[in-house]
Amino acid sequence: MPQGEAHLGAISGGSQLVKLQWNRPANTTPYDNGDLIGKTTTVTSPSDGTGNALIAFGARIANAPINLVRARMWKSSPSLTGATFHLHFFEEVPTLTVGDNGAFNSTPTGTGGTLACDRVRFYAGKLTVVMDSSRSDGCTGIATPQIGSQIILNPAFGTKAFYVVVEAGAAYTPANTEAFGLTFEIYQD
Repeated sequence: MPQGEAHLGAISGGSQLVKLQWNRPANTTPYDNGDLIGKTTTVTSPSDGTGNALIAFGARIANAPINLVRARMWKSSPSLTGATFHLHFFEEVPTLTVGDNGAFNSTPTGTGGTLACDRVRFYAGKLTVVMDSSRSDGCTGIATPQIGSQIILNPAFGTKAFYVVVEAGAAYTPANTEAFGLTFEIYQD
């Protein structure tokens, strides 16, 4: 039997929700289109998720693929102005060369572009969230993959994790210590 599979026959994890939440730094410095939205202005990429590359644990067992179908995003500010965000997915933790509010994508309005990180061979794709629903306690948006019906992620060897980097998809003025949350709708292998 493969490592981690102590049963006979196929077993699937089925549909799951994976949730993340973080606060951006204590300032209201506007983001430009293409800037990184993170937890700290420090250039850091620890693999434990304390840096700007957010970590999500989605696999049922270590090394098992994850099928990402949709992402829901919310933020604590009710403003919809400029509330468009790109979620970049990596199978291993990327080493970022910018912190919060740094230029993450060199060509945010065109195709291609250079991302301010390494690990391109572990880049799995992106989702674009356009927040379109506002309430007094914040706003939300839902995204599906840009290409195809899902993004298949293969966690870093020996882990159940994948990584997400958030990019401003338009000029955006944040609230002070604004909270963000992501819910990933996944199917576990």
